[in-house]
Amino acid sequence: KVLGVIGHLNSQISIEASKLYSSHNIVQISPGSTHPWLTENKEAQGKVFRTINIDETQAEKIASAISKLKNPPKEKILILHNGTIYGSNLATLIENHLLKQNSALKISSKSFNISDTRYHLHLKENIPDTIVFIGEYGDAAQMLVDIALDNKSNISFFGADGNFSKRFIDLAGLRAEGAYIIGCDLDENSPQFKSFEKLYRESFRSELSSFSIYSYDAANILINSIQEFEKSSKPLSEIISASKTPSYCGEISFNEKGNPAKPRLAVFKVLNSKFVKTEL
Repeated sequence: KVLGVIGHLNSQISIEASKLYSSHNIVQISPGSTHPWLTENKEAQGKVFRTINIDETQAEKIASAISKLKNPPKEKILILHNGTIYGSNLATLIENHLLKQNSALKISSKSFNISDTRYHLHLKENIPDTIVFIGEYGDAAQMLVDIALDNKSNISFFGADGNFSKRFIDLAGLRAEGAYIIGCDLDENSPQFKSFEKLYRESFRSELSSFSIYSYDAANILINSIQEFEKSSKPLSEIISASKTPSYCGEISFNEKGNPAKPRLAVFKVLNSKFVKTEL
């Protein structure tokens, strides 16, 4: 008697699970899976949604932000990814967008082994001006610590959305200062958000991340849609498709594939141990 599922976090799991859910006419809303395949499956279309932006949107945002860093110019770029279908796909898209903006850039893309915390030491030559890191916040924090220990702190650091967590700052400490992180486009100064953040922290003894907001959105969308479904003759998936839901990350609605109709991303810079929204 399941009507809908909120999940999963990782793209590969979500894609495989969507086949089971859709075959049983169960709606799925993922707050964390960005790979395009999730909503491209024709059998699952109309039954699968996500509240997080797809890889293409994030890649475009990261590439645009890097291109705006003019002082000093960023010509040598290393993209490090975790080797998953999410990481490798996002790395390729970022590289493509960067080269569209400036074909003279020197870009390399490599996967890293998370069990080797000193993987960046293999970079004996061609030290990059910028590192784009696609992976979990713990690995990103370790990367920054290692860069600082090797006196390479002049490298600009961009972290993908998986790094937008206060835990990243806590783990990296002062080394996180100046890092750029892609995250949910929050209105952090609104009284409503501050109240929500306080309640979240008290309830879960944890700091908010982008995934916290996206998961909260998914829950609201599913609960509100089920309430309407119980009074309506429309299919649940059709109600979700037409929904427009207020969010701390901007109103969310869906396009024909089940992806967010509008980008919900911002670039943050770590300053004084806080994420501060930039104009990048």
